[in-house]
Amino acid sequence: MPIDIAVGLGLAKNALDIVKAVREALRQKKLTHEEMKDYLETLQDKLVDVKTSLAGADDDRRALHKRIEELERYDDVGKAFISGTAFSGSKVSRIALLAGT
Repeated sequence: MPIDIAVGLGLAKNALDIVKAVREALRQKKLTHEEMKDYLETLQDKLVDVKTSLAGADDDRRALHKRIEELERYDDVGKAFISGTAFSGSKVSRIALLAGT
């Protein structure tokens, strides 16, 4: 399941909204023990979702960086072939020279 950073940010905002509402309710002394427990459970669930979302985004980021490194290596090899330096100094280039190619 692909997870987006925007999802994590949205979940974090929801968690912060819950904290703000709880703080206001506590200030006005409008929360029962059960309500406070429900708010804390919801907040915990949201934060677990944020953690999961951001871990997924980090995995995606790592995979993309790995792919970029692979493509950069392919690019370097391609440039070496084009410039003729791909096998300079190697046995393959000496064999090619001896073969007259």
